[in-house]
Amino acid sequence: MAHLAKFGGGFEGKKMYQHWAREVDENGEYATYNRADGGGHIDRTRTKDNFTIGEIKPHDWIKKRLENVYQKPGQKHPVESCDIVVTLPQEEEKSPENIKKFFETAYESLKNQYGKNNNIIGAWVHLDEAQPHMHFAFLPISERNSKQKPEYKEKLSTRAYWPSKNSLQKMHDTLQKDMDDGMGRHIIGIYDGRTKEQGGNKTILELKKETAEQKERLERLKTKPDELKELEGEYKNPTFGGDYYKLTPYQYKRLRTLAQNSIQEHDDNANLSKKNEELQSKNNKLQEWVNFYIRKNKDEALEALDEDGKRIKDENKLLREENDRLNMENADLSEKNLTMERNLGKIRQENALMDKFIKASKLTKEFRQFSGKSAGLSYGGRK
Repeated sequence: MAHLAKFGGGFEGKKMYQHWAREVDENGEYATYNRADGGGHIDRTRTKDNFTIGEIKPHDWIKKRLENVYQKPGQKHPVESCDIVVTLPQEEEKSPENIKKFFETAYESLKNQYGKNNNIIGAWVHLDEAQPHMHFAFLPISERNSKQKPEYKEKLSTRAYWPSKNSLQKMHDTLQKDMDDGMGRHIIGIYDGRTKEQGGNKTILELKKETAEQKERLERLKTKPDELKELEGEYKNPTFGGDYYKLTPYQYKRLRTLAQNSIQEHDDNANLSKKNEELQSKNNKLQEWVNFYIRKNKDEALEALDEDGKRIKDENKLLREENDRLNMENADLSEKNLTMERNLGKIRQENALMDKFIKASKLTKEFRQFSGKSAGLSYGGRK
């Protein structure tokens, strides 16, 4: 679905920019970089449907941007610009809405991966070639910290963007994830879609169809035993001229056809074997992606379960602490209530003794009234 191209400056850089922007060359043809026939593979009737994404910098901006960027001296063909071409997979719907969303999602992914240090030249979506595709062009500018010519704080370096053999694979992995997230579904095409703007590799469905057609054709070329008997010629042994077989016109024509088909069958078998190997390789890579997403979804599910488990554990801990606090408060209240009940029992005993004392001393009614008023109580200690 995506591949990387690198270009130098000067004429090559100008030619590439003309191709991206659909500018014409000195012959009035659309500029291109990989076809001997100029822009002959471009359908001019569809060029009006092309569109751009994000800011497009003019060609002279590149020269101005690189004025204060360090470039390693002595290089024969230094890389000045990079172009990541993202192609719409054959399986994708070619409606304007889907194409726009597809390439805008791809643009955001590539901008996040490679858009830094004010280095993006632009992004052009071409719909006037064999398969819709986008050119994401940028300058490989990175930060520089060197004692040699310290005035240059930036440098041109593709190695800073792709430091290892796995860098492009990581780019595809990130692009795949971003495309799946942005489109809300799995995008088939990293390994099994057409990967070049002029048609590229064939899809798995196409390869399967061609394989089936090849097998069917080879089956038709096989000669049946009965037919072989019919093609046997008549043996002749003349006195002069040596032995030979006499064939009817039908036998000669059929044997010649079978001989030609045998040669073709040999070539077809070689092609079929190659296509089968290609198909098997694509199937293996697709299975790797399936396994990758299975592991990924499993890991995400386990991670979610771990997070839920941790949250529930924390909530249980808070509930246990709250329960312990309430139990302590309840125990304290129970103790206070028991103390109050004991004090109330003593007061009742004292009131009972007082009542017996009053009755035994035969106090006058006036004294009892006076005693009740003083204590704020009526006889018996009750209000």
